[in-house]
Amino acid sequence: MSRITELAVKNRSVTILLTVAILIAGVYSWGSLKQELLPDIDFPVLTVVAPYPGAGAADVTEQVTRPIERAISGIPRLERLQSTSANSLGLVVAQFSYGTNVKDVRATIEQNLQAAGLPQSVSPSVTSLNINATPVIVASISAKDGASLEDVARIVQTQVVPEVQALEGVNSAEATGGETRRIQITLDPAKLTEAGISTSQISGVLQANNITFPAGSLPLDGQSVPVSTIHSFDSVDEIANLIVGAKGLPTGTGTIPGAGTGTGTGQIPGAGTGTIPGAGTGGTAAVPTPVRLADLGTVEAVEVATTGFARTDGQPSLTLTVSKNADANTVTVAEEVTAKLEELKAANPELNVVVVSDLSAFIKESRDGLVKEGLLGAAMAIIVIFLFLLSVRSTFVAAISIPTSILAALTLMLVAGISINIMTLGGLAVAVGRVVDDAIVVLENIYRHRARGDDRLTAVLTGAREVSSAITSSTITTVAVFLPLGFVGGLVSQFFLPFALTVTFALLASLVVALTVVPVLAYFLVDRVKMDVDEDGEPRKSIWIRAYTPTITLALRSRGTKWGVLAIATALFIGSLALVPSIPTQFINAGSEKVLVVNLAPPSGTPSAAVLDRAIEAEGIIKADPDVTLIQTTVPSEGDTGFQTVNAAFTGRAANSAVITVRLSDEANLSDTTEKLLADLAPIKDGGWDITVGEQTGFSSSGLNVIVSGPDSATVADATEQVLDAIRDQPDIVNLKSDLTKGAPAVEVLVDPNRAIAAGLTTAQVAGEVRGV
Repeated sequence: MSRITELAVKNRSVTILLTVAILIAGVYSWGSLKQELLPDIDFPVLTVVAPYPGAGAADVTEQVTRPIERAISGIPRLERLQSTSANSLGLVVAQFSYGTNVKDVRATIEQNLQAAGLPQSVSPSVTSLNINATPVIVASISAKDGASLEDVARIVQTQVVPEVQALEGVNSAEATGGETRRIQITLDPAKLTEAGISTSQISGVLQANNITFPAGSLPLDGQSVPVSTIHSFDSVDEIANLIVGAKGLPTGTGTIPGAGTGTGTGQIPGAGTGTIPGAGTGGTAAVPTPVRLADLGTVEAVEVATTGFARTDGQPSLTLTVSKNADANTVTVAEEVTAKLEELKAANPELNVVVVSDLSAFIKESRDGLVKEGLLGAAMAIIVIFLFLLSVRSTFVAAISIPTSILAALTLMLVAGISINIMTLGGLAVAVGRVVDDAIVVLENIYRHRARGDDRLTAVLTGAREVSSAITSSTITTVAVFLPLGFVGGLVSQFFLPFALTVTFALLASLVVALTVVPVLAYFLVDRVKMDVDEDGEPRKSIWIRAYTPTITLALRSRGTKWGVLAIATALFIGSLALVPSIPTQFINAGSEKVLVVNLAPPSGTPSAAVLDRAIEAEGIIKADPDVTLIQTTVPSEGDTGFQTVNAAFTGRAANSAVITVRLSDEANLSDTTEKLLADLAPIKDGGWDITVGEQTGFSSSGLNVIVSGPDSATVADATEQVLDAIRDQPDIVNLKSDLTKGAPAVEVLVDPNRAIAAGLTTAQVAGEVRGV
């Protein structure tokens, strides 16, 4: 390693230029690195979401979920397959062993699904699990200045969503809530039967008359002019007056004009003395009666909540949920979305926009907090160096290793594709106190040689060479402690690999800096040191040596004193271990934002309108808490496949579960408020409803999952109840729930094929008629 020092000192100007380049590259890297909450972890978990609108949970299981399971079950390295079947939605989660190529497996699943035999109306989507896929911005948009929610919904759908979606890094922008004006046709089954008209016939007439259809081309003046057949409905009255069929001819006996009682000219061939059915007694043929759509039911324009329901502080609103691309910077995307919302708010005074959740706030808080602690640590290290060396120049030489090593580590992180997150920031904070150690050792030895009278070149070369082996072994030993954390395998490796690499980059950079930059700066800045000697010509002891010597002398005075020192150390060690259980543990701190999320899960089959009614009851209870400053509620519609719906199904809740975001005052205690809300909301659980209350991040490690499996659903249900009963009375247990899907009421129409044929129908046609009712 001494050869590195000789080369650096020999080319001092090049070394300084390279150091400046590293500093500039590090500053650039700090601004270019992605900023995330957690590392970019490539989880070998793929999710298949398959919406099947209108289908019950049983139909989803048989026609959607099981074919998808069969399509996935044969893929190598599959460890676990879990599925959830709900009304109108099937969800299958496949977990593979770590080290699996997620992209290849995803392509295989998509290929297998094409031959899985799914219903034609089912279009499954395959996505990989991304821990950073949590929406970066959740905003509430309501009306103000006398505007209607309908106007707000129109602006959101036509302006807000498209403009936010167009921002760089935004993956999706979903608006929930608001009502859309639709034409609703309500048919009377009795009138349909009387007219002999089916619902499928009406549907076909509507579709066939609301089209733009190419009809070929027409030669005109030497040109070929395209011809299109066009019609679109313009009003409710036009639809109501649309003729969808005709009543049949009445049955009777009579003659047809031109028919006689004998044989002669003018007679209809085959006509004799008999009568022709359908002819009236007066000799005039009956005319078919047209049937208008209004004759069979009602046609009206209504407001329909097609995307679900949203409320803010008890008033109807819309919820805008924005998620980012996998490779986008969370902080940058959140800031751009927030700026765009402010711009749209200024351009549309009727909009009242409130950001309910901003994921970047926690990331920036974590980043700024760790940067602050790192800077304080670096400042303390510099102060301590100065107190021991009592030289500004020498302190600067040692202190330069801190920013140089950290900025070099940032540059290596950018090259390696590692993001700024709480793990890597923690690694940098740990490295701050360690990166200066090698520089201090090298500087102190150079300082000693200068004090002995060596010239500058000899002092820097000899001083660095004498300790190069020691600091190299020390640094490699420390690296050997941290680096293996990233290669232990499994989930731990995924989380700690960026941390381990960051610490390793910083430590190795500090070693190189200590053997190159420090000797070069010492060559220029460490002058000849005057040795302070006493009257006998011996080097005078420093204040630190004079303070330390009596202490070590006392500790080594006698055998009893030595054992006393060891006893005190042992007592302190055992005492510190005894304090460990009292220290709170959590995977990720929730940050300073006081936000709770209440999940209100209904029994299977509950319509979204009923979920909204129960959520409004919960809002009234929550609002009574004086610490609550904002309440935002979202209820997806049936068949919705947005983030909230998939997240609910993923955790075993009903797909249209309500999510109530509760913002608290700064003085509120999250733990106390959580327990209070759980107790206050207990009456809402009557009738099979389930309620959980937790912190917004959702990354707390305090959760415990128990998987119950068995040969059939009845056995699993019984075992699940036994497990719940066993842990229900345990202290500190909250949000106890089971994701066991409860049966939902369903109606089955059993068709007799022979009777259906007699009526001129097949089972499929009967199903179509029932679906249209």
